[in-house]
Amino acid sequence: EPVRSTHLLETFAFDYGPSLAQVDMMNVPPLHDLGYSGQGVLICMLDGGFNNLGHQALDHIDIVDTWDFVNGDPNVFDENNQMGNGNHGTRTLGTIAGFEPGQLIGPAYGASFLLGKTENSVWERHIEEDHWIAGAEWADTLGADIISSSLGYRSQFTDGEPDYSWQDMDGGTTVIAIGANIAATRGILIVNSAGNVGRSQSGVNTLVSPADCDGVIAAGAVDAQGSRAIFSSIGPTADGRIKPDVMAMGDEVYSTAPNGLAAYELADGTSFACPLVAGVAALILEINPTWTNQDIMVALKSTASQSESPDNLNGWGIVDAKKAAFYQLKSIHPPLDFAVSRIANDFGFFYQFVDQLTWEANPQNDGQVVSYRVYGKQLDTPDQSFTLIAEVDSQTFSILKRGILEEETYLYKIASVNASGEESDPNYTLR
Repeated sequence: EPVRSTHLLETFAFDYGPSLAQVDMMNVPPLHDLGYSGQGVLICMLDGGFNNLGHQALDHIDIVDTWDFVNGDPNVFDENNQMGNGNHGTRTLGTIAGFEPGQLIGPAYGASFLLGKTENSVWERHIEEDHWIAGAEWADTLGADIISSSLGYRSQFTDGEPDYSWQDMDGGTTVIAIGANIAATRGILIVNSAGNVGRSQSGVNTLVSPADCDGVIAAGAVDAQGSRAIFSSIGPTADGRIKPDVMAMGDEVYSTAPNGLAAYELADGTSFACPLVAGVAALILEINPTWTNQDIMVALKSTASQSESPDNLNGWGIVDAKKAAFYQLKSIHPPLDFAVSRIANDFGFFYQFVDQLTWEANPQNDGQVVSYRVYGKQLDTPDQSFTLIAEVDSQTFSILKRGILEEETYLYKIASVNASGEESDPNYTLR
């Protein structure tokens, strides 16, 4: 019996059972109805292991290869006298690729998978970052298109090892961030959970790494009503970029249970928003096989629910699989690493505040850019329209916005411009 969507008032070919809410929120069923399932896309799952792979919703999966980077063998399920527990990976894999009509259908049930165990649940040590990097190298060697990584590192390290701080969440300081940046330059699309720390009392970011990287999609969590889950980590990065990037359901996500071949359970966390977003990315790539990882990121952000007003709570908003898959990319690409920092100039008897905006050239543009246009709007005023702040040449990568009061909030956007005057899709930052 076809299931009626509660959001779109359509009937779908599949009976999604209790998993309907999490995929329907992302507008996935219309792509399934068109015959797309992630087929031909290779996804590497990096997690704490994977138990119960004989589950009725998992036994169809095309598993290309497996490796346990913690214990050094090909078995990614729990074994006696070995370190780590694989129950978390059972749930994330079911979220992205489960297929049992009437119970669970993941967005990319037809994709192929690499399963890498890099997280050791026995402790929290920096060697796990090394395991993750080894997993990313392994994925690259085997031709992975996407890495779905439902883990992250920042604090609560054990065995006397030092924590990272919020200032280290700048996309380039942590060991794992350095590795993720290299993987992104190799063309792999990386989706990572944003973290489960919620807001901080001091107002600084609560992100985990490598979600802080510019080339990584940080997936935040919403509940079934589309509101941000209270535990979902927030930005900005320490260098002033908007995070998370996009949102998906991460509260009471329906997935495979680690015990029982026909058992299911509800799971909470950005760990489950991450594979949902990665599954959408696989559908996009199946439909657009020539797109780069940056192209997919642009499409996801440009079609998400708050694409024209991103913030550090929900990023660009909840993803829309169908809109992103059929998004018309522009011939010129947005600049990268768009960031803002507010600088206080002390003149003794008063302070003057300046926003310093910085960005980097996008190598995909290959010499097309003749200028960059930077726009801004003050969010504390009734006028919510963007105005042009500056247009600078293609070799300029920073500007100053002067005359700002300390408490004022500005949303900035930047576009690359080619010789025909065409603007790229914008990149945004907020201060």
